[in-house]
Amino acid sequence: MKLVDTADVPIGALTKDPILMLPPKTHPKWKELVCGKLKVSFTLLATKFFITRVTGRAKIDPTTENIERLIEEAYGFFKKNEKLAQKDIQAIFGQESK
Repeated sequence: MKLVDTADVPIGALTKDPILMLPPKTHPKWKELVCGKLKVSFTLLATKFFITRVTGRAKIDPTTENIERLIEEAYGFFKKNEKLAQKDIQAIFGQESK
């Protein structure tokens, strides 16, 4: 039996189901998402409702402080629902989230 050094293998590469990694909150797509500039067809109904609410709040108050707050909220939503929202995360961030 040959042992494999897994130190350089990405998380999820050794399992059947890949584990998506959320990009940091500083990633530009977070701002595009909460500001409604990123158009995505979501598969999860909860994501659709959440993003509709967040983008509406961003349009009402587009201040930097509010956008940062909404990014925090969006990050928390996707972190909490990471397993259920894998397809939506993939649709937002593409290959970057693997």
